[in-house]
Amino acid sequence: MGAALFAVSLVATACAQMAPSGLMAMRDFDPLTADPVRLRAAVAAPAAIAPKPEGVRLDVVHARIGGADKISLSLALEAIPATADGLGRTPRARAGSALHLFRLPPKEIERLRAFRETVATRNGREPGAWAGNLTITAAGCLLSDRLPDGPLLLDTWIKTEQTPDYTPLIQGYDFRPDLAGKPAAEALGTCG
Repeated sequence: MGAALFAVSLVATACAQMAPSGLMAMRDFDPLTADPVRLRAAVAAPAAIAPKPEGVRLDVVHARIGGADKISLSLALEAIPATADGLGRTPRARAGSALHLFRLPPKEIERLRAFRETVATRNGREPGAWAGNLTITAAGCLLSDRLPDGPLLLDTWIKTEQTPDYTPLIQGYDFRPDLAGKPAAEALGTCG
């Protein structure tokens, strides 16, 4: 994982720190039928870090089991104010963190729908031969000249039409080791 890139995968094996409640809540999530208009992502990171413009993405991969014939799509998520969400209670950020909410903009929703049609066609031709994953990534930058001391904790949630509220995915992931000892400004870059 790159220093400025925090990957959150819905694939249970992707991260040992995935919240158990998130695993249970997402067990019925079907990305081929879920309404992309209602898809939301939330990221809480130290208040000294902000998501880069167009730096939060939804990445979708579909491939044969074993990895052949891979197709992928990367969609830019747009930031929304917490007060504008209206799709359930927003999560709470831990002390010292800031919460950021995101959704798919209309142009990206259309791209996702076209991709899903391709995936459905492939699945229909060869049922059971395919696998896929959905990943949310966020590239961040520094708002101040330094990071706070101690762990740099990242929390993430997802909201779909199948979940009544935001579902925790990754909780308490310390990404300080991902900076690989580099100064924060070098590893993350500064905003603006």
